[in-house]
Amino acid sequence: LALLLSHLTRGASFFKTLYFAPAILSGVAVCEAFKNFYAIDPPGLFNLILGAVGLENLETVWLGNMDTALGSVALIECYKNMGIYLVILYAGLLSIPESVVESAKMDGAKGWTLFLKIKLPYLKNVLAAALIMAVNGLLKAFDIPYITTYGGPGDATELVATYMYKTAFSSTKYGYGSAIAVVIAIECIIFVSILQAVLKRRQD
Repeated sequence: LALLLSHLTRGASFFKTLYFAPAILSGVAVCEAFKNFYAIDPPGLFNLILGAVGLENLETVWLGNMDTALGSVALIECYKNMGIYLVILYAGLLSIPESVVESAKMDGAKGWTLFLKIKLPYLKNVLAAALIMAVNGLLKAFDIPYITTYGGPGDATELVATYMYKTAFSSTKYGYGSAIAVVIAIECIIFVSILQAVLKRRQD
């Protein structure tokens, strides 16, 4: 999306606003909207689309089906956080010197070749920062799976953060819940440190 935006000459501001809007919306509001989209009675947006294209047999209770619940929650997470990473990558694309791009075009580079050989190497540091933010954020993900499914059906969408909350505040096992919270913090530090080390080694 960031790459497409960088090629737009008209309407770029409109699409930037459209894509970034979910990032500033309340997580509760986004979850409630998607719960309606996923509904089957009355049919929500996704089931209506399936019915309209003749795929009625695929209609399901998206958040209540163990096979589709995790993917459905992940889609909401992607939609909610997409704008943040889009802006980061878009800013990175705009920071690429125009002289470098023009020189590459004069040498015959275009399309995906131009992106993979010229633009992508310039985005390494930006991609690294975005990746670290994404990993750190998703290891602590809580609000969207908790609001939409409460970790269910069964434990299909149970994450460490939702398990920690339910252990501490629903089961009143505060010591165990605190221990899980410490594990989440350590987990974030370890994963981010490993990711930084790998990216730094590849860059060197």
